[in-house]
Amino acid sequence: MTLEAARLYGQFWARKNERAVLYMSAPRREGAAAVIPESLQERWESPAYRQREIEHALLTTEYYAEGFPMARANIGPGSLAAMMGGDHILQRDTVWFGPAVLETLAGIDDALRLRWESPMAAITEGITRQLAANSRGRYLTGGSDLCNGLDVLASLRGTQALLTDLHDSPEEVKRAVAIIDGAWREVFAWQEGIIARHGQKGSVAWIPLWCEGRWDALQCDFAAMISPDHFKEFVVPSLCEATAFLDHAIYHLDGAGQIPHLDCLLALPRLDGIQWMPGEGVPDESDDCWFPLYEKIQAAGKNLTLFCNGAGAQKLLRRLSPTGLFLCVGVSNKAEAEAVLAARYF
Repeated sequence: MTLEAARLYGQFWARKNERAVLYMSAPRREGAAAVIPESLQERWESPAYRQREIEHALLTTEYYAEGFPMARANIGPGSLAAMMGGDHILQRDTVWFGPAVLETLAGIDDALRLRWESPMAAITEGITRQLAANSRGRYLTGGSDLCNGLDVLASLRGTQALLTDLHDSPEEVKRAVAIIDGAWREVFAWQEGIIARHGQKGSVAWIPLWCEGRWDALQCDFAAMISPDHFKEFVVPSLCEATAFLDHAIYHLDGAGQIPHLDCLLALPRLDGIQWMPGEGVPDESDDCWFPLYEKIQAAGKNLTLFCNGAGAQKLLRRLSPTGLFLCVGVSNKAEAEAVLAARYF
């Protein structure tokens, strides 16, 4: 990463940037053989395969604006569940966590604990160490998409059972969330330490933002199924604990079912911003229908993070305030990247 890019990321977090921060990359080399895993196990669990992936990306990808190469020890969203007694199910494009293993929340202090002896802990350590040890300043290494709070508890307890628990056993739910969040902080710091020992300064998450300190993208996909009152009771305390632990945090607002919680999120003082993802079957991020949402987020003094294509980026750049705005832009070539850059200075 260039010094200028690092400066702009610092300004983004401080909400002092006078131009939007852009992460862009495009293919630069045609004909290079793709890196294809021999099995799902290799795809998700092999440190050597992850190294081949990033080496291929370094050869075949061009980065523009504030873009940079990065490799993450990603084993699916919510992998903490598989370190706390759950199992993981490998798929081509993601990893699922289940089936539910907690038959009851009674005696939760004995049943729910971080298991360093679990296969997921070993897989996570192997990939993290592999990527961090071989980065040598060529790319940034990020940790796992661990998740915490109700999302992890839903994997361990089952979604339907947990929805009932919110009404029938609220104190047990809160205790379980507290245990999970403590484990999240422990694993997060453990991965952070591995990466830092190999000389990396700062951190990255699945949203490709760089931060000089400790940051993560927080989420609670389970929240799409609960009321604002339950969100305040069961999710907000978890978010407050997480934002106190982190230097910076962005909330992943995934789909219209999360919009009822937006006012509550915007009121959290240590939450830096919102990453909006419309979901399937609805207009994309650059559609006019979402601009009132963006204006509300920006008016509340929060950062706004969006994923978009090149044409969408140009529209967003012309209509939104650049302060605290980050766009992760998918472009196919240099000419498209240059058109987006031109729009940034419009």
